[in-house]
Amino acid sequence: MPTATSNVRVNSITLKNPKNGKVIWQGDDWADAFHGEVKASIPKLVLTQPAVAREINFTNLLPAPIQHLRLVQNVYMNDELVEETEYEFGFVIPMSTNSWESVIESEGAGKEMVAMIVKSKVVLETVFYDGERELSKCRVQLCYV
Repeated sequence: MPTATSNVRVNSITLKNPKNGKVIWQGDDWADAFHGEVKASIPKLVLTQPAVAREINFTNLLPAPIQHLRLVQNVYMNDELVEETEYEFGFVIPMSTNSWESVIESEGAGKEMVAMIVKSKVVLETVFYDGERELSKCRVQLCYV
């Protein structure tokens, strides 16, 4: 039976150019992110794009359906919460693999902001819920290269 930290497994995360579909970055090993914090080396290029498409491929490990899957993403910069975003996914079939894509649009950060982000400790925390019940949580420190 899956534990509270493994009800949902992230199989891969892909960042792409939303206009042409070109992959900017892809990560396929997320198991440790549900048991602590992992590091991901992300190209600095993503910080200068007007928009980035993010695809999360995940598996529902529960033998029952998830009635109301939602994700809450918290962005921490130097341990301070700077952004919280909630996404609604909806119904998920038991023991199924799914992909979910969203487009993140830039607010036009200048060179100074990009330099500050690159030098900061940026952590992305993603919490998976079924309604109000927490299913899984993962933490990834973003290292811009």
